[in-house]
Amino acid sequence: MNLLKLHFRYLFGKRNIILMAAVFMISGVSFLLATRPFNSHTDHLINGKSYFQNYFSNCLLLTRILQVLLLSFVMGMSFTPPCDSYHILYLSYRRMRLPYYLSKLFLLLLVAIFICMLFCFLYFSIGFLSAPWFIFRINQLEAFINLSLLSLYYGLCSSLLVFLIKSPLSSVIAYIIYMTSEFLQSLMVSDVNTYIQLVFPSLIVAPEGFKLAYGPLHVLVLIGLAFLLGSYLYSRFDLT
Repeated sequence: MNLLKLHFRYLFGKRNIILMAAVFMISGVSFLLATRPFNSHTDHLINGKSYFQNYFSNCLLLTRILQVLLLSFVMGMSFTPPCDSYHILYLSYRRMRLPYYLSKLFLLLLVAIFICMLFCFLYFSIGFLSAPWFIFRINQLEAFINLSLLSLYYGLCSSLLVFLIKSPLSSVIAYIIYMTSEFLQSLMVSDVNTYIQLVFPSLIVAPEGFKLAYGPLHVLVLIGLAFLLGSYLYSRFDLT
């Protein structure tokens, strides 16, 4: 418990709190504007179907950009030498590295899940409260859940890259890889994209909504592999 408190204190420093607050403020205002609050009630009733689709598309696009970027930065920066230097207060022996890493990653995953849930909450709560045409659709919730899995995976990839490269700038590499995968998927280059989606998945457009190319289980397996690789690296490699 004391170790989790130590992780929590370093994770929620002033920089991260300001960054998260700014991201959610931008997201909340953008989601609200996407409901077209200044249009007349009659206009909302007439064009409700198209407004609903545009609201979902715009909010999901913004979430795809900000959520993955935020988690890549927060999870990656947590393993930079300045933000991980407090390990010297705890790690006296190599065998103690794994509990330290697992407890830190456990807290990071909890924070990441909370961030993903908050994005989803903003979308549905603002929609219900601000738009007469908004209705709950399970495929939209599924899209946010799939995006959350991707965010967790690329956040873990970011932490691995930062740990190996030892540079804060490497925290954005995972995000760049994600955006590249999204871009290639949008080009519909089937032969190339099939292999890219195996290692660097992204959301794909399907008739029933936004899906994962190989399903949620595939991304969960990738998360598990990234978790195991991170545990091995942290317990074996030099921390300086």
